[in-house]
Order: sequence, then C-alpha cells, then structure tokens
Amino acid sequence: MSPDPSSSLPQPAPIGRDAGSWMLGLILAIVAGALSWMHFRWGGEERLILVTNLAFVAIGPLMTIMCWRASGSAGLGQRDRLGWRLLALGGFCYWIADSLWFYYNGVRFS
Repeated sequence: MSPDPSSSLPQPAPIGRDAGSWMLGLILAIVAGALSWMHFRWGGEERLILVTNLAFVAIGPLMTIMCWRASGSAGLGQRDRLGWRLLALGGFCYWIADSLWFYYNGVRFS
C-alpha cells in the first residue's frame, strides 16, 4: 500500500488563526460598508464617490497580499506559482492606478 500523498502537505491553520482569514474578513467588512453606504446614501451624494473610491483603495493591498500568499502555497507547480505572482503584480499595479485616481479625482480636484 502506498502512502497518501496529501499526508506530506502541511495542514492549513484553523479558521481565525490564519492571517488570510482575517484579511478576507476585512475585505468583506469593507465591501459591506461600501455597499451599505451606497444603498443608504449616508453623508449625501457628495460623499458617495469619495467612499466608493476609498473602498477600492483599501481593498487593493489586501488583494495583492492574498495573491502573493497563494503563490507560496505548498503543492503548487512552477507555472501555478508564476500565475499567482502575476496576479499579485497585476493587483499591485491596479492598486497604484486606483490610488492615483482617488488622489486626482477625490482629493486634489474636488
């Protein structure tokens, strides 16, 4: 009988002890807050664009970190690792562009 190949892989941390769980929870809280803000229109129309742009600026780094963490996962092949790292790079570039958009649209020219 051959050994189970999954037994050599590291076991995931329980939910709540892993940093990824906390980051995912933070992302969900930011999305829930932004959607609530858009639905109830707290602060009036002039704050709506500011809050929605700020939500995307806050989510960008978390998304990038999550993709980078996934690239280091045990059991991934070289191409899969590269794919996750390219997604992390793309997320980082998107975050830079979105941060510049937020600055020019919401801070500098408002």
